Parts: sequence; C-alpha cells; structure tokens
Amino acid sequence: MSIKEFGKLSAVAGAVLLAFAGQASAVTVLTLTSVTDHSVGPQSESAPCIIAGTTCQNPATFAYTNFTSTGAIPDYDEFSPTYTVSQFPFLSFVVAMDVNTTSAAGEYLSYFDVVINGVIQYSFGSLANNTSGALVGGIANNGNGYGDWTLGNINLTGLAPTDTVQFHAKWQNATDGAESFFLFSTPTPPVPEPETYALMLAGLGVIGFMARRRKQQA
Repeated sequence: MSIKEFGKLSAVAGAVLLAFAGQASAVTVLTLTSVTDHSVGPQSESAPCIIAGTTCQNPATFAYTNFTSTGAIPDYDEFSPTYTVSQFPFLSFVVAMDVNTTSAAGEYLSYFDVVINGVIQYSFGSLANNTSGALVGGIANNGNGYGDWTLGNINLTGLAPTDTVQFHAKWQNATDGAESFFLFSTPTPPVPEPETYALMLAGLGVIGFMARRRKQQA
C-alpha cells in the first residue's frame, strides 16, 4: 500500500470511528415486548419497583412512586424518584409492566422514558416515532405480580456512581386497579467506549501525518 493510499484509508477510518462514537449519545428506542409465560417476575423477587400503585417489596434504600390506585383514572402521568447509579442492584435490565386492565378495549402505554443526568437517553413512544403508544390492556391474569410487558434493554454500565436516573411513564384508560413498573435483571451487554475510538483516530492521524512528512523530506 502506498503512503497516499494509506492516508486516504486513515481519513475514511477516522470518519467512520467519529460517526460511531457520536451514536453513543443518541436516544435509544425501547422495544415493548409481550410476556405471557410468567417468566418476568414476580416483583417480590425482581425488586425494585420504580412506579406502582401498590405495595412493593423494595430494598430499603430504593424508593418508588406510589400513585393513587382507586377507581378508573383516565390518564396517568407518573415520574419515579430520582436515583443515583450507585443505588441500583444491577446495571443491565428491562422494565417490566404488570398490567391490571382486563378489558381489551382500551389501555394504552403512551410513552416511557429513561432520563439520565436530566436528558432522555432511552424512550418508547414520543421519541420512538410512536406518538399514539401501544395497546397493553386485555390481560387475563392481571395484577399477579409478574410482568405482562417489558421495555428494554437498559444498560447503565460505564456511568459514574453519582450519575442520576429517573423513569417517566404515561398510560391511559386503565380500568381495573393499579399498574406497576419494576426492574428485571438481564445479562450485561458489552458497552462501546467512544474514548477508545478517539484514541485510535488520533493514532491514525499521527501515522498519516508522519508518513506525509517523510514523503516530503524524501
């Protein structure tokens, strides 16, 4: 490979690495998945809750939002407490939703966001180009402590222990008691490290510069 060709290759590789590193800051779209086999939960073993209208079995240091659960409230818009990363018992998880609505005619999850250090980093709904949400009602075994839906995956690995995390959910037309959202641990996936790509880019740039300089001196 000639010095000129190597320089071009270095430039292309640098552009690709920069683009990939930039994607690390983009909002990750959460996938809503139906669970019908009681494989997610129960909440008492998969603590902690983050938003619920019932008593959750949470660690003593992990609070949750306990919203009003009496009657058919047409529109819920609930925030969890603000946590620090150090409070989480695991760093890779899905959010399980235990639905209470048996009627198939109506409950919608409008959106669900994970806000890290004040910025939405994970989202289902509005930021996922799905402003109408998704139908989540019509659950036969409603309110049994198991997740009927999951939202994931969410990975906090690599964040500082003092970084903040908050959850925000909006759902409509719940008709039969309280819904609850709790965390369910998943295996920790590998996390891309933008700093590594930046170092590689810098190294390629130095090599390309030295090669051009040697050619000029020759």
